[in-house]
Amino acid sequence: MTAAAPRRSSRPPPPAPEVNFRLELPLQPEWHNVDLLRLAILNCLSAVFGDPDLSESVGIVTSELLENAIKYGDWAEGKSRFLLLTVCGGGHEVKVEVRSPISDGSPHLQRISSTLEWIAHFPTAREAYIARMRAIAEQPERSGESKMGLVRIAYEGPCAIEAKAAPDGVMQVRATIPTVRGEEIG
Repeated sequence: MTAAAPRRSSRPPPPAPEVNFRLELPLQPEWHNVDLLRLAILNCLSAVFGDPDLSESVGIVTSELLENAIKYGDWAEGKSRFLLLTVCGGGHEVKVEVRSPISDGSPHLQRISSTLEWIAHFPTAREAYIARMRAIAEQPERSGESKMGLVRIAYEGPCAIEAKAAPDGVMQVRATIPTVRGEEIG
């Protein structure tokens, strides 16, 4: 589903080493925390994989998923006030998952599902990205919601994205990023 950016070398890199780590942070839903975590993930994966392009891709995906969780999470008083970020994988993929509280009847899951279905209608995520950029450019006025984030990471990640609501009032959004580039994610 996604187009991969060309690599610097014509030879594909070997599969990434197995990596399995998990961050469970009682993170306050504050914007400055997004960049702190993006940089932490970027630096950790750069040290493990030695691939700055892969590390940057995972950092971008992490940042976007955290931003969405903060923007659309239910952070009302008396509710859970944390985000749970999980990054794990190795070999041929890295998975980034963000969990955040949502309210009953939240339209957020439906918006994500609709966006993911919209992306899937295109032959590649690149074509979806271009179509979204055109739609934004053609809008007569800004609605405050570009719906660009998931399209951007599907293309730039490149990654496959899935979302679901757990029975305990938690939204789970997961992106799977290939560590070996050059193939479309289906």
